[in-house]
Amino acid sequence: MRQITLPFTATLPLLLLACSSLQAATTVSVTGNVTAAGCRLSAADTSKSLVIPSVSAADLSAGFAGGLEGWLNYNASTTLNFTNCPTTVTHVSVNMSSTTGTALGGYNKGAVVPASGSAQGVVLMLAVGSGSNQYLLFADGSNARDFTVQNDGTVTIPVLVGVNAARAFNSAAPAVSAGSYSNTFTLSFTYS
Repeated sequence: MRQITLPFTATLPLLLLACSSLQAATTVSVTGNVTAAGCRLSAADTSKSLVIPSVSAADLSAGFAGGLEGWLNYNASTTLNFTNCPTTVTHVSVNMSSTTGTALGGYNKGAVVPASGSAQGVVLMLAVGSGSNQYLLFADGSNARDFTVQNDGTVTIPVLVGVNAARAFNSAAPAVSAGSYSNTFTLSFTYS
């Protein structure tokens, strides 16, 4: 999310209606800042649709799909590409600003119950980065991950969304049942 404020100072005398010989005036002062341009997100990356490969309810439920990290077994991935970052921008920070689903909250605030569909007992999780630098984003937007701008002014952010059994996070969650699910995540970006 690029934040832009405009810096200028203006003084604006306002003449109010004159009654007889009575006059009034006021002064309004305005200040602000102009920030440097941010990076350019590739047009193809402004909206992404991912399809997680089908998984059986039995496989997803077996051992709660590998515990808390089971969502890494059943996932889909993409990348978000930024170009034309000015030399004053050295990092692009990403966080989840909203989701159409419902976050489990507490310790499990990275797990999201999908917004719609007939499948029961599943949660989705979204991470950015790769390998040992993969970072789960929280649905409440309370955490962010920084990515370093390369010397050529580009940044590539790997994104992975996975599905897991909700019981891996909450033993009272419903059992996994067959069906579809869908959800939308909105990511925000800050340049520094």
